[in-house]
Amino acid sequence: MFFTKLNKGAKENEIMSFQRAVKEKLNKELPEQYLDILKIINGLNLKGVTVYGIDSDFLENKPKHKINGFIGINKIQHENPNFKNYLFLGNSNISWYVYDSDSSKYIEINKPSCEIINSYDNIYDMFDKLIEDIA
Repeated sequence: MFFTKLNKGAKENEIMSFQRAVKEKLNKELPEQYLDILKIINGLNLKGVTVYGIDSDFLENKPKHKINGFIGINKIQHENPNFKNYLFLGNSNISWYVYDSDSSKYIEINKPSCEIINSYDNIYDMFDKLIEDIA
């Protein structure tokens, strides 16, 4: 069954440690909707689509499948000054999926051009699009 192959959600204490580290290392607050996703599934790598999860330093147990760590990815992306207001949540072959902390919007960005493709009011609509990329 498909769902047995997915990572389980993060534990509350892992999420709390992770939140503190994001605040300390990135000086950002995580959006509640992203935390809700992490409680259900901690990271995803499937058919060219990735949802970033909690970095391994903050996990009690090793996940079933490799997790691209949120903090590590965001530290790299924030080296580009144009991306400082974004929290990178995931990607597909052609897009980044981010949270814009200035506008409180979820945004899909084209990787090659760095142009905004779509804007979403919530993470669930954005992740519906991300899941379409898998199909």
